[in-house]
Amino acid sequence: SKPPYICEVCGAHYKHKRACDIHVALHKGISDWKCEECNKLFPSKGALQRHNNIHTGKLNYQCDLCGKSFIHTSSFKMHKLSHS
Repeated sequence: SKPPYICEVCGAHYKHKRACDIHVALHKGISDWKCEECNKLFPSKGALQRHNNIHTGKLNYQCDLCGKSFIHTSSFKMHKLSHS
């Protein structure tokens, strides 16, 4: 079954009301976590910190097989699939 909370702006589904409320606030331009470099808003401190790696160039993930480095874990995971 679908999660009970739905964003009225974009239709995103959430299991928890708090998560949906934070998401909707981002649509309205409301957030405590704003990037000082590009003014993008984030739902949490952790999300903002991960985003800041784009601006700092900090590469958190390195492939043991070829040495290529990545900012985001999702990109790193996709890259690892290229070795299999």
